[in-house]
Amino acid sequence: MSGVTWTKFFWSDWETDQALRLCQWAAEGLLKQMLCVAAGHDPIGYVAVAGRGLDETDLARLTGASESDVRSLLGELDRNGVF
Repeated sequence: MSGVTWTKFFWSDWETDQALRLCQWAAEGLLKQMLCVAAGHDPIGYVAVAGRGLDETDLARLTGASESDVRSLLGELDRNGVF
């Protein structure tokens, strides 16, 4: 994908999402990183690089977190109904 990726992002929706508010900052940060990856993928919207979906190991490498932290944060996002 070339050029600059631009999408509408409604900050008020992010701030008022009660499910997301239940999560710790690290989980919010992981979600933001995943959204950035999805925005840069072609087609847009997939947490993937070069057509390959990212697993916990990949997300850990991209974010600098440990695999166990990524696994825990993904679980937190899931348990709180963010996905």
